[in-house]
Amino acid sequence: MKDFRNPTKLNAGLKALDTLAGELASRSSFRPLFLLSPELGASFRRLLRRGTELRELLLVCVPEAVGDAELVQLKDMLLEKECDGVVAVGGFPALSAARRIALQGTDALPVVALPCGSYCGSGVGHMSEEAVADVDVAILDPRLFRDGCGNKFSAKQNRLADTSSCSLHGQVWAHVGNDLWAGSLSAHSSVMKRYLQALSLVVWELSSCPIAANDSPSSILPAKRVPAYFEFTGRGRVVSGHGALSQLPELLADAGGARPMLLSDPGVAAAGLTARVERLLSGAGIPPAVVDTAIPSDSDIETVRRLGYRYRESHCDSIVAVGGGSVIDTAKGVNILAGYGGERLSDFAGAGKINRRLPPLIALPSTSGTGSEATLVAVIADHSEGKKLLYTSPFLQPDIALLDPELTSSLPPFLTAATGMDALTHAVEAWFCLGHNPVSDRHALTAISLIGKHLLHVVANPDDVSGRTALAQASNLAGLAFSNSMVGMIHSLGHSVGAACGVHHGMAMAILLPLGIEYNLSRIGGDLGPVLEALTGTSSSPAGPALIAEVRRMNEELHRITEGRHPRSFSEIRDREGTPLVREEDLPRIAMLSQGDGSVLYNPEELDYDDALRVLKAAYEGGSLHAS
Repeated sequence: MKDFRNPTKLNAGLKALDTLAGELASRSSFRPLFLLSPELGASFRRLLRRGTELRELLLVCVPEAVGDAELVQLKDMLLEKECDGVVAVGGFPALSAARRIALQGTDALPVVALPCGSYCGSGVGHMSEEAVADVDVAILDPRLFRDGCGNKFSAKQNRLADTSSCSLHGQVWAHVGNDLWAGSLSAHSSVMKRYLQALSLVVWELSSCPIAANDSPSSILPAKRVPAYFEFTGRGRVVSGHGALSQLPELLADAGGARPMLLSDPGVAAAGLTARVERLLSGAGIPPAVVDTAIPSDSDIETVRRLGYRYRESHCDSIVAVGGGSVIDTAKGVNILAGYGGERLSDFAGAGKINRRLPPLIALPSTSGTGSEATLVAVIADHSEGKKLLYTSPFLQPDIALLDPELTSSLPPFLTAATGMDALTHAVEAWFCLGHNPVSDRHALTAISLIGKHLLHVVANPDDVSGRTALAQASNLAGLAFSNSMVGMIHSLGHSVGAACGVHHGMAMAILLPLGIEYNLSRIGGDLGPVLEALTGTSSSPAGPALIAEVRRMNEELHRITEGRHPRSFSEIRDREGTPLVREEDLPRIAMLSQGDGSVLYNPEELDYDDALRVLKAAYEGGSLHAS
């Protein structure tokens, strides 16, 4: 069993410093205390003043060694100046002091880090030796390194993380650090070199993997895949492996939950998972105050409102969600009402409306596909308006994602196939969509590799515990990837065919994935080599046609293993009575719906109505775009 604490948020690149005021404001901090490392000079302070929109900057230099007396003085200053946050600038001393003084009993003030210190460490990573506040955001801007910050990056040139003892999620972060370090060695300026090395150091610390010397660091990620600016949000803790479910009571208690609301759906309840979780919590002296198993497959704001009322009336203090995407998204909606009060969930739709921590939420996904336990979004229908509402905030990511193969063991092969292809599509689109970044890239590639190794075998051998664990981890990693890079036209069309015809989302993704790659091939063909290698363990030039062929082969194999229940085209999808869900005459309406889906904005190639209709016709017939 592996345990990993994801970092909260990383803002990196040109003008990242400009996000400081907004990040503080989104956490209701308008009068922070700035702690500066002693080596920072006047030019850096001028940059700091120019780079923020704060009216007043309370700047305090901290010594290299911050003792108990200095901590008391800093805490007194926080109270005297009525500060509502802490910003640490420099190396380990400043951030270590910030994380200590920010802790206010059981609560903590927001902590923002501008790390740019030496090899001794930045202090951003997990600190287990004593109670400290978490870092809410780490901001790295090349301008910080032009003005005297980080000048100690002149020593050891070759460093790599040793991933042999890390959790899977830690290994992903460690590989990102290795990629960035390798990129720093070919940087064209000393400022960019110090910036990339500082960024790699922060990422390594977040991985919790040890650092070892290496003579020839290399990266599979080309330099052109590092954007001028990017953000990555990965709040929460991931506990995965066989037997992870048994840790739930301890995890809930550590998160502060004593009267949880337990949510699931009829299918999860029928499989006995809801009762299993309820017995586990009750046996540990934390019986659920509310158990609700009536969440529909297409949950809506009325369900959330009903559950929000039960949460308040039963004096709940936390939520445990067992199920797929609908259950977990519903739990996120209930958590919004629990944290803010009221009954109008629609008031919080969009971005920027949820700017503080919500009650503890633990997600136990019963499928390996949606990745909802890792995402910072929730999609909840408003049936009265005939639309789905999107809610976005870093605080929507569950505090803990618990991945145990026991939770997916009852999933029938055809649903294992569909949800696995859903996760694969998340990862592939995360790789080639316009919002990708080095961190999402590595999460995506790792997910693709796990799915390529395990999906077909698990569908054919449902009792494969290690394979189901790998697929659960892949789904989680893919969720983190696409939640930070977004998805594209495959999801735009998939959302639309689901809304118009009730097609299972994973089945739609499986059918549309090869067509989406083919449609974007002229834009992304040169970047698909790592994806093909991750999925198959082989290389080909050009990689695009080979990747499309492999996805089609996977669909054919899944169709065979599931005895036809995994569809290869829209025309093969039937309801329980054998009636086709998608008719050819539905395609124009689906194409029109896709034009209003926001995912299409992140697609490398533009998709107009005619193009969408052409892709849909190929998906209906089960052919290629060239053939259509």
